Amino acid sequence: MTVSKDAQYAVVTVDSSLCQGHGECERVTPDVFSLSDELTAQCAPRQPLSLLDVLEHACSACPAGAISVEVRP
Repeated sequence: MTVSKDAQYAVVTVDSSLCQGHGECERVTPDVFSLSDELTAQCAPRQPLSLLDVLEHACSACPAGAISVEVRP
């Protein structure tokens, strides 16, 4: 992902209708993701750019494709 010089943070979205509770996101980035009681991934949507690499790794590790990451100015 190319990051604009004006970028300030990353927005993480978990599509709860796609999430199957595999927990790969939590395994990859336990300081960001956790599983709810309903076994759906959750996290704070706004994350620092310093975590962009691990956020993208969590996104690609999700077997259901339920996680997306977008960089915002």
